[in-house]
Amino acid sequence: MDRPGSGATVLKLMARTVDLAQQRHQGHDHLRKVAPDGQVRRTLVPFALRYVWRYEAELLLENAGFAVDGLYGGWDLSPFESAASRS
Repeated sequence: MDRPGSGATVLKLMARTVDLAQQRHQGHDHLRKVAPDGQVRRTLVPFALRYVWRYEAELLLENAGFAVDGLYGGWDLSPFESAASRS
């Protein structure tokens, strides 16, 4: 990306597909930067990830000998609930 104050305009578009059965997320970020002189630079950033659900993660941790001491919904240690910003 560009430094703040450079005068460039950046447009970010995101596309994603989610496969719930495979617990996979495939995404593409499309970035378009327009410099003050009108020059356009396009960048495609693909990414893939796999995620685990809460109870799956807890079971994996417990089976590996770990104990879950706390479960939080955000960096501020707020309760883990559906309305939490980072749950």
